[in-house]
Amino acid sequence: HFKSGIVTIDGKPIKNMHSKDFWKIVSYVPQAKSVQSGFSALDMVVLGMAPHLGAFAQPKQEHLDKAAQTLDELGVLYLKDKACNAMSGGELQMILMARAIITSPSILVLDEPESNLDFKNQLTILNAIKDLAAHKNMSCLINTHYPDHANRIADKVVLIHKKEKKAFFGSTEEMITIDNLKKIFDVDVCMKTFEEQGKILKTIIPFEK
Repeated sequence: HFKSGIVTIDGKPIKNMHSKDFWKIVSYVPQAKSVQSGFSALDMVVLGMAPHLGAFAQPKQEHLDKAAQTLDELGVLYLKDKACNAMSGGELQMILMARAIITSPSILVLDEPESNLDFKNQLTILNAIKDLAAHKNMSCLINTHYPDHANRIADKVVLIHKKEKKAFFGSTEEMITIDNLKKIFDVDVCMKTFEEQGKILKTIIPFEK
């Protein structure tokens, strides 16, 4: 049942953790929506250092350098002087991701990071997440409505059946099946496997019952 049990990090219940300690381990990337802030990308990323700075501390040059390095690692250093309120959805999503990873968290939580983006920006975001998990040793938790994307980058999957208030957890191959998707989404689906550019890919096509 969703209202029972506890959430732990390294065996420690998060309810017993101080919020500052929690946010040193966990970072969160919200959905990219239009922002009113005229902060530059560089300034927005520096804000991610807040859990590691004092309440009234001013960012130093080392923090600005770290922000620039983080933008560079994600391939968006060219945006460093651009105002966040003048960015496209894909650009803003990358800046929010940079803000979240500047402190090298152990756990990165992303809320529908690829929603409302075109194909190219979806791939950019998904590849960035995959690289963070592979090369930065981050555990990336993604909330998504796209099982195709889970197939593409996930090692483990949690399927949530809202009506039955049940959750199913296992490997991507075990969870992303035709039977499970029919049950979760209440539609008929077909799944096709094909090879492209030396990679085995799967695509899922929903259709009405």
